Amino acid sequence: MHPADRDTAAPDSLPTPPAPRGGWGRAMLLLGAAATLVAGAGAIAVRDLRQAGEAQQWVRHTRDVLAAVADAEIAVDRAETAQRGYLLVDDTAYLRTGAAGGARAAGALATLRRLTRDNATQARRLDVLERLVPRRLDGLAQTVALARAGRRDSALAVVRTRRGQAESDQIRALFDDFQADEQRLLRARLDAREAHGRAALRETLLALALAVATAGWSVVLLGRLVRRQASSRERLRAALDASAASEARYRALFTALPRPAWVYDRDTLAFLAVNPAAVRQYGWTEGEFLARRITDIRPPEDAATVADAARAAGDASLPSRQWRHRWKDGTLRDVEVSTHPLAYGGHAARLCVVDDVTDRLAAERALRSREARFRAAMAGMRDAFFVLRAVERDGAVDDFEIVELNGGATRMTGVSAVGGGQASLRRLFPTSATSGILDVYRRVLATGRPYEGEHRSHDPRTRVEWVWLQVYPLDGEDGTLAVIVRDTTARKRAELRLREEAHGDPLTGLLNRRGLEDAVERRLREAAAAGAPDVLLYLDLDGFKPINDAYGHAEGDEALRAVADVLRRAVRAGDAIARLGGDEFAVYAPAGPGGDADGDIALLTQRIEHALGAADARADAAGRRYAIRTSIGGTAVRAGDTLASALARADAALYAAKAERKRGTRRAG
Repeated sequence: MHPADRDTAAPDSLPTPPAPRGGWGRAMLLLGAAATLVAGAGAIAVRDLRQAGEAQQWVRHTRDVLAAVADAEIAVDRAETAQRGYLLVDDTAYLRTGAAGGARAAGALATLRRLTRDNATQARRLDVLERLVPRRLDGLAQTVALARAGRRDSALAVVRTRRGQAESDQIRALFDDFQADEQRLLRARLDAREAHGRAALRETLLALALAVATAGWSVVLLGRLVRRQASSRERLRAALDASAASEARYRALFTALPRPAWVYDRDTLAFLAVNPAAVRQYGWTEGEFLARRITDIRPPEDAATVADAARAAGDASLPSRQWRHRWKDGTLRDVEVSTHPLAYGGHAARLCVVDDVTDRLAAERALRSREARFRAAMAGMRDAFFVLRAVERDGAVDDFEIVELNGGATRMTGVSAVGGGQASLRRLFPTSATSGILDVYRRVLATGRPYEGEHRSHDPRTRVEWVWLQVYPLDGEDGTLAVIVRDTTARKRAELRLREEAHGDPLTGLLNRRGLEDAVERRLREAAAAGAPDVLLYLDLDGFKPINDAYGHAEGDEALRAVADVLRRAVRAGDAIARLGGDEFAVYAPAGPGGDADGDIALLTQRIEHALGAADARADAAGRRYAIRTSIGGTAVRAGDTLASALARADAALYAAKAERKRGTRRAG
């Protein structure tokens, strides 16, 4: 017999009254069935809780994979950016950044290999990435080596020809596919975790409902039994029976509870009872528990504190408190224990209910650690970082409040304090509404898809002209965005300067042949839809060599610049003018309103000849000792033409004009 049963048994002097026929048998049968239902519901709840925990581990695993993918992609991008930065500004700091990016990429790929070794699809992608990334990084290193060896023009030529871009695009595509698959896995695993969590809550509530229903039914039954007793002795026996039934209800609830629970003596600290959940979780049998005290399941250094706290609690119920408990195998786990006073079998005792919070605390510590690393990284990065929260008006997103920013953002914008609804984009940067930035943020919120792109900055408060924008929706925080802004002004200006140098004639400021080719190529793509023919004029200066011979090359250069100025004034704003080399020029004019190519050639030739004659007259009056004459040949240009074929026809028309020795005559080809 259990000690509690001995202490609560009726005295021998009281005879046992007869129970109503069949009453107690039916009661015990139904109570046992109810207890079985409660225990079954509790077991199902434990199973669902365990499955929810497993699903949470897979969620963390998938997020770790996504973090490693992003880390590898950022590292490769940083290595490429460092190469371009070094070639453009010759700053050796970029070399260190590039080396760090390469090392970081290798480490991230190794992490991905470890995390996805059970995923055949991702493993195949990693096989390709582990070949492409080192090859791409090696190509970048070779380009930098050319520059460091004094062959910067060769290095820039490699960049301009976009050598290795196909590998870079393939690498980014593989990373995008990698992230897309993991995002799908993450969504599925989050759904599984939520489903198991809801099921566990449902089963726990069912167990509690069954327990309450069983208790209510028992009270009703005992009331009926009490009313059937005729004498005071029979009423006393009914009261004792009711006490026994209450004990049975307690034991049913105590046994079915899915969390570990026990009762201990407040004076001796010895275990008086333990439930099956405690036996399963801690590893000791019920007998081994009942032979111990509560201090025996604590680490030695905590035993004195536990004893003092138990005796000081008195008759008060205590809220949950964290302790360390020792399992039978010696493992130490973090637990939360809530305790309540009760009388148990004649003992002043306390009931303890235990939650194992080891995994939760570890997850919280890991989250705090990741957050600390993230904040340290954000604080140290040179790029600007913002956290924005949407501000709605009339049911639509009208503005974004800045809720967090790093030092890079302060340096870029001058904004140092945020919060309180005062730091919003419209208030601080009025041009954000007109530059399209707000539309980008709204689109990311609406679609949930990240965004990357380069934008022109229109804010006069900053020295930043071009920025590279990266926008990400924050999981679990509706209406909130993470924004990274990189100042690309220096790189963009350098690119534009290189483009101008590659497409311009340094003597006259006109286009060179390559610049004309690009302009004609763009125009011919448009002309394919328009249908009307454009016009190309080929100009050659007559008697230019004698100017160089008689007056020197400086005077010849001045004559070429004078012709360039005349052409700029003579043609329309949308016409392209180029110096092809030496004393040869070309004018490419889009089709006129009437679509008459011959008429356009004649009109444009006349305007150029008239402007050149007027300039010659002014120069003669100012004392110039020579005249500038030109021969002009023209041709119509249609969709499907190339610049080379059109120049060949215009050149033939030019030499026909020279043969006829008529100044300014044109021939249509």
